Amino acid sequence: MEKWVATGMVLLGIIVFADTAAANERTWKIDSIGLDLQYGRDSAEDLQPRHSLNIVERISVRAESDSLMPYLLDESWDKWTAGAELHYSSHKANERPDNGQDTGFHEIGVNGVLKRHFFDKMFYIGGLAGLSYVHDMPRFENRPWKSDDRRSNIGRSHCLYTVGALAGRDWQVLQTAWSVRTELRLTHSSDPFHADHGKNFAAGVLGATYRY
Repeated sequence: MEKWVATGMVLLGIIVFADTAAANERTWKIDSIGLDLQYGRDSAEDLQPRHSLNIVERISVRAESDSLMPYLLDESWDKWTAGAELHYSSHKANERPDNGQDTGFHEIGVNGVLKRHFFDKMFYIGGLAGLSYVHDMPRFENRPWKSDDRRSNIGRSHCLYTVGALAGRDWQVLQTAWSVRTELRLTHSSDPFHADHGKNFAAGVLGATYRY
């Protein structure tokens, strides 16, 4: 009996010590949360699919930390912000020429964002990378086109990866914890398992941010 009591006390001590040590090490936090609306379209004529003009509308929620990068690396990263966003996107491919058969698809995904602030947070630039899932694949039917031209320019695995660059600014609302975000994004989305031309969007973002 004493053996089990001693073992239990040792285990309890280890748990308390580990929990205390972990608490002392938790020096980063989520500094802001936000909601964004985004509108984009294919950014270059020669990158668009032959028979459609693609646009995208997104809504996303995000969480960001100004303290994560200094915590992981060192204080020289104090001008960097790391974040994650969950987005729901609606894509539409407007048929060209218009024969009344536009198509599209919906996408849900997660992006990681890393950005650097300049001139006392006058503006920031950064990059993003993420993965998303497409439920129903789009097709243009009953058209005398090659099969690849009927797919709205993405592959068929129901999975997309996205990489891109961004630049923007948070405009503080008076002396409150709220700010308005304006941002420009250039992104490329493509199927990681099937060759395609992908979607190459230039998008504007309008959002609201609450800082703790």
